[in-house]
Amino acid sequence: MSQKYATYSNSVGLMRREKRLRKLKPMIPINGAYILFEDEKLLSFCSHDYLALADNPEIKKNAIKQLLQHGITASSESQDLYLTCQQQLEEKLRDLLCKETTLFFSSRFEANLTALSTLGHENTTLFLDEACHASLLQGAKNSQARVQHFPHNRLDRLEHFLEDSQSKSKIIITESVFSLTGDVSNLPTLIELAEHFDALLFVDDSHAFGVAGVEGMGLCAHFNEIDIVTGSLSKACGAYGGYIACSETIRDYLINLAPNKTSFLFPPPIIGAIDAVLDLIPQMEGERKQLQQRSHWLRNSLRDLGFTVSKSNTPLISLHFANAEEVDSLRIFLKKEKILVGPTRSCQGEEGSSRLNIALNVCHMPDHLSRLIEAIRTWQTASQPSLEASL
Repeated sequence: MSQKYATYSNSVGLMRREKRLRKLKPMIPINGAYILFEDEKLLSFCSHDYLALADNPEIKKNAIKQLLQHGITASSESQDLYLTCQQQLEEKLRDLLCKETTLFFSSRFEANLTALSTLGHENTTLFLDEACHASLLQGAKNSQARVQHFPHNRLDRLEHFLEDSQSKSKIIITESVFSLTGDVSNLPTLIELAEHFDALLFVDDSHAFGVAGVEGMGLCAHFNEIDIVTGSLSKACGAYGGYIACSETIRDYLINLAPNKTSFLFPPPIIGAIDAVLDLIPQMEGERKQLQQRSHWLRNSLRDLGFTVSKSNTPLISLHFANAEEVDSLRIFLKKEKILVGPTRSCQGEEGSSRLNIALNVCHMPDHLSRLIEAIRTWQTASQPSLEASL
């Protein structure tokens, strides 16, 4: 191989030997519960399309309507111009979230990365929960601010750090429903701390939007005291993109001072899809109750198998393991049983251990959940001798 490729080849080789090499794998969705993957029909628990809206006919119809009216893309020579229908959609989401304004981004990751790298100036301290999503951690790292991590959901430690801080500007950063652990943050106490220490409160509501809160608008929508809310339009919305809901001042600050010249233009078909989604979500209280009931059953069944599962009742469930080898063993076993679950995960503060996330959606029926539980029970029985031998 040519020398110019040597550094890259060595890095890829090392990741392959350490079994850390990530590959993109094509699949075909069948419905919210099943996918076709590697020529097999697999029961999938790794999609965040919680309300199964990605294939909704009304949403597709509205996307086509905007496509026919405005075309495939909304390119502009001026960074200050965008479609009127996008402005109307941002205003619609603004009203649903009870905020002054909203701003769209190409993804939740881009929204968090841009916001924190811009807001975190040199006179700021950012206080982050250790279990925060990678986009929040990276955004904080890219900023000019001092970054202080506090143990997951330990608000007593956060209070201690806030008391000791001499920064003129403080921003508390968390998630409403944590992507890594599936548990819920204590928003009322966080609001009290932010008010007491004159700090901005920044909450990523991605895994709550659509499935929790009043009319499914997330856990942050009814808290006016939360200064900045970010979220995903590609999870329960089944669409694409991310958003920030905030004050006009924060919006203007981000648009003008973002270190990267972010494009805020959305493709017209995506605008049409999100518009239809925002009409549907408030009407889906029955689906949200179904998700809660099935999440409750699955959580109790997992506890019966010996897992420690958070007391939250969200459709995102995280299982904690002693090490990555256990997680990989379970994932491989489940795949043989034609069940697909998410990748191995870990978060700061849990060195040496790993997590496996299970995501439910409205297409998962009781027999799907029973099949998953029976497969995990079988794996436990089969792996018990080897686990005991390793102790």
